[in-house]
Amino acid sequence: MSSLRLLTGIVLVALTCLAPCTGLRAEVAVSFQQSSVGLYSTQPIVDDPDPIGLAWTRYSADTSIKFVLNDQGDANGDGRPSLLYNTFSTLPIVAWSRNSPGGYDVVLSRFDGGAWTMPTVLADSTADELDPVLVMDPSDGSVHLLYWVAGASPVVMYRSAPADLSTWSPAIEISQPGELAVRPAAVFFEGQLHAAYENHSFGFGTTPREIVLATDDGAGFSSMLLATTYHAGANWPEVHRASGRIWVEWIDAEDEMNWTRKLLSGSWESLQTEPYDTSEKRDYHVRGTIRSQALQP
Repeated sequence: MSSLRLLTGIVLVALTCLAPCTGLRAEVAVSFQQSSVGLYSTQPIVDDPDPIGLAWTRYSADTSIKFVLNDQGDANGDGRPSLLYNTFSTLPIVAWSRNSPGGYDVVLSRFDGGAWTMPTVLADSTADELDPVLVMDPSDGSVHLLYWVAGASPVVMYRSAPADLSTWSPAIEISQPGELAVRPAAVFFEGQLHAAYENHSFGFGTTPREIVLATDDGAGFSSMLLATTYHAGANWPEVHRASGRIWVEWIDAEDEMNWTRKLLSGSWESLQTEPYDTSEKRDYHVRGTIRSQALQP
């Protein structure tokens, strides 16, 4: 068995570097080490601007075993990346919102044949396409992409492709009519794609707003209201699954996160709150605390 067999040992590694708020450096790259490849992103601990991230400016040179992607992304004003390692195709994949003369477009590159491919445009229009999210179906390796389209009436959009990315489905809207939907996150759970997002139905950027969970039931996406929030900043909802559990968490105030999980009975638990006093504690302590609690019986 050759090196193609050894590629099944590729892993996705997410690294985070601590950095001061001046001279921030970060990068997205793959690195080879013997028979494995690591796909990683290093990012400083700051609250990301919206939609611009701080993920692209390289902090070290390419080598014979390391290949950096889009190292001028910060200078170009590109959005933060979504990283995915496909265990079926053994392809490291990255999607991001690229700044172009016509606005932000969603593009995708994969590491194939020892190099990053030229970015493929998956979503472009006269409006901005922002905050793409990549998710893999663990049953067949198909790749699923979500993003939102800005404008007077923002919407969350969805596309999918087989594991080899040979074809992409047409883009469809998964947010409901009348919703002003932004900042999606997604996960597969019990064979279904679940997508959480913010609904600014009272006007984009105003409060109250809603945290919504949309589920692909095979006939389309149906949605349910999880919570109403009065936080005026970005909520950045995230949806997670582990050990037979699914839960959704979001920023609900400048100093607290709210979350809820689906009980084994099928109903959703009452909201729970976790306070924090810095973004570092929120992302590297509170989210871990929520995960631990969500996995409790």
